[in-house]
Amino acid sequence: MRRKNPGEHLVPLSIQAAGLLKELRGITGTNAHGLLFPGLVAGKPISDATLGQALRRLGYGPDRIVPHGFRAMASTALNEQGHPPDIIELQLAHRDLSNGRSTTARPACPSGGQ
Repeated sequence: MRRKNPGEHLVPLSIQAAGLLKELRGITGTNAHGLLFPGLVAGKPISDATLGQALRRLGYGPDRIVPHGFRAMASTALNEQGHPPDIIELQLAHRDLSNGRSTTARPACPSGGQ
């Protein structure tokens, strides 16, 4: 998928995650553009709609989850586990952290109550 913010984005990976990406490369093959998820058009990544279509085929309609919902789910889970919020936002490629927390995190109780 394309990133909104230009520049390099480094993501530390576990040995297991790196192994999965190597397996994926075996499935998708190598291409001149280095895409892990190449689209049907040479040099282009899969479209934004591709993941939504895959979810629908698995029985998950947009009323249950949309692709961007996985980012929110990850942010929420990592924040609840006590990971540093700035690191979470950095890994989600939210560049400007000066405005406070991202809107990606969705706490279980938005009001902050019990």
